[in-house]
Amino acid sequence: MKNILKELYNPENYTKSAVAKEDAALNEQKTEVKKEEEPKYKKGTFFSNIDLSNKEIKQSKAYEEYPVKSLGIISIIDKHIEQKKNEPRFGFHPSSISLEDPFCARYHAFRHTRDALFQSGIFDSIEEANQVLSIRGRSIDVGLQRVFDTGHALHSMYQNDYLSSVLWGKWERFNKETQLPEEHIGHKPEGRGWEYIEPTIKNTQYEITGHTDGILRINDEWYLLEIKSANDASWSFMHAPREAHQKQAQLYLHSTLIGFEHIEPKGVVFLYVNKNTSKEKEFLVIKDSKMIEPIYAGLRLFYDCLDKQELPSKVCLKKKCTRANDCPAQELCFMLDAGVVGAKQLQQMIMK
Repeated sequence: MKNILKELYNPENYTKSAVAKEDAALNEQKTEVKKEEEPKYKKGTFFSNIDLSNKEIKQSKAYEEYPVKSLGIISIIDKHIEQKKNEPRFGFHPSSISLEDPFCARYHAFRHTRDALFQSGIFDSIEEANQVLSIRGRSIDVGLQRVFDTGHALHSMYQNDYLSSVLWGKWERFNKETQLPEEHIGHKPEGRGWEYIEPTIKNTQYEITGHTDGILRINDEWYLLEIKSANDASWSFMHAPREAHQKQAQLYLHSTLIGFEHIEPKGVVFLYVNKNTSKEKEFLVIKDSKMIEPIYAGLRLFYDCLDKQELPSKVCLKKKCTRANDCPAQELCFMLDAGVVGAKQLQQMIMK
């Protein structure tokens, strides 16, 4: 037996060519085994029965027309947005009057006249009143309305989810078990379906009304919340709240929280959300009346002219200046004089 083993393992019995042939044969056997063991496509994939090397599949009609042709979904969305009715907003609102620089009592005299005529039933719609008074309606295109609606959805996300642990106020939901509406005052209660109701603010002296995004209770102190969105360019260079937003905050802070009159907020927390990255920046605005005194002065002028039945003077010196071009009452404003004469001219226009 030993002699046989020696004979088998004697290197002299193997030539280089013989060794090479044996190595080649072994490699060929391994390759065949490997091909048998590995399937063409792994199990569990969607493509196990499809030969992706088939050129006919790549050049098929379905592939050439991908993505599929429009089915009209976008036009359905556009039509829905166009049919949404924007209810007229009466009175003075912090989010709008804070943008005016300076406050224009004359424009608000025209707007107040139009709203009074509509509310009295003389006109069936705001559009009809605008037409009679030569006031341009503030139409919002579907693209801009999408931006507004996206902002509302962003508010809801922060109010009902991200900030629900520190947000304080009124919560509502419909209880599916009892089939009755429920209400809770305080922090968000346990359970599903609760939605935050934005608090109403009101300044009775100047008839300013609006809604703040929320009331915050942090370290036993009260704050108001304002959520704003900004694109990446403006957000990146933002080091303080925008001036108009600061004015809006001061108008909130110098008003009363309806239903929560006992709360006196220390300030307004601004949360700016980057629309591109969803990152946030936080700023705190403390109560200070100096910034909004010019707005109050303009409101006092408005009410004074209303009592005297006078039309306030123009803010714009030229009809074609930038602000006048953006004003809905541009045509009406430059048709009428100021004072008592202007008020009588406006009355005559309405009577006609």
